[in-house]
Amino acid sequence: MWRERVLDWFTGFDVLIAPVVARPAPVAGWGTDAGYLRAYLAGARGIPYTQPWNLAGLPALSLPLGGTPRRPGAVQLVATDEETVLRAAATLERLAQSAPVPSNALVRPVPGGPAKA
Repeated sequence: MWRERVLDWFTGFDVLIAPVVARPAPVAGWGTDAGYLRAYLAGARGIPYTQPWNLAGLPALSLPLGGTPRRPGAVQLVATDEETVLRAAATLERLAQSAPVPSNALVRPVPGGPAKA
């Protein structure tokens, strides 16, 4: 029933762009001393936006976009078929690489990120 409802919603849209995580990414290396269960549970609470699409069986991907070297950012792309997801990701990545970054931006491109095509 969930899959049918989601597919019905997608009749009006090609791609959904959504957050990947519910909060800023932790600093690189966080959780290495926290123990497996604590780190797992903390991580699971931070990723509620990916689960609905997994349950519906729809293709989705996480596209690294913005952030800082120690706290990368990303967006999630969801569609009803893989070709649409991959095409949208390539387009968004290309547009993001050519967009100027405002001097007062809170999020900056990650140095050494995806290479320009």
